[in-house]
Amino acid sequence: MRTAPVKLLGTEVDCRGYWCSHCRDKEGLDLPTPQFIFYIMATNRCNGSCDFCDIQRRSLYLPETEPDLEKLRKVLEDLYGRNLISKISVTGGEPLLNPTRTSKILRAIFEVNPNAKVDLTTNGSMLANLLILDCVDKLSTIHLSRHHFNTAMNIQIFRLMTAGRYEIRQVAHRFPGKVSLNCCLVPGFIDSPQKVEEYLDWAATIKDLKSAGFISLMNKNTFCKENLVAEGKILRWIDEDKYNFGHNYQYDTDICECRVWTRIAKNYFPITAFWWKVNRLDIPYCRQLVFTADNRISVNFHEIAEINF
Repeated sequence: MRTAPVKLLGTEVDCRGYWCSHCRDKEGLDLPTPQFIFYIMATNRCNGSCDFCDIQRRSLYLPETEPDLEKLRKVLEDLYGRNLISKISVTGGEPLLNPTRTSKILRAIFEVNPNAKVDLTTNGSMLANLLILDCVDKLSTIHLSRHHFNTAMNIQIFRLMTAGRYEIRQVAHRFPGKVSLNCCLVPGFIDSPQKVEEYLDWAATIKDLKSAGFISLMNKNTFCKENLVAEGKILRWIDEDKYNFGHNYQYDTDICECRVWTRIAKNYFPITAFWWKVNRLDIPYCRQLVFTADNRISVNFHEIAEINF
């Protein structure tokens, strides 16, 4: 595995030195400059209680320190100055729980780099707060976690009232080409080719979506380990159904894989679809740098090491 040593804030770590490949057994072309996704956790708090997530409602009322914006700016200046960031993902917890806090983070990012590629992930329970975020129109993608096309079933997963189709349509209309629906594959919910097809048919009725896709659970807690969907039948349907075309397969050796394709839905509207899976968590290089909600910096969500600054 080709890696390149990079000094990150005084600590040397190995970063991936190659692009993803169209073949599982082969690394891609050399990267001219190692890059990674920079995750910024706007908060550790979440109002949802998804069984497959490690951040749940139990964190909602815990005290939380203010973001150290000066530290964040210094980190961003260093990383952008060396072209090490491919994009920023603002996540949590639920970033829309405290729009003032998240707005401070977004302002800091775009002050350092006005052209930064920034995504934001939300569970869709507080979409009204999205509209009052500073710099919201500069976001590249708004990832809306939506784990079933049926709102009642989606609420069952989150144990929380979430946006219905009408609210999602409003947000997609306000931010055309920026809203992506992310659905985890969970037994009893979206877990078969038929359910995937129904989900995409439903998503295609929401005009101006960027994409809709499916994520296999990662082996990160007991629920995930005991509730993995065997995606083989789903992948065969993706490959073989005549209304799926324009396939793009990407592999990072045996670490992760994804597929992107176009689906012609029952309403004859095309929709961009994707599937993504992380096959192992023991990633031997810096895949992502994380700025935590309590202002620490770590590699791969603590999987390799924390970086002192």
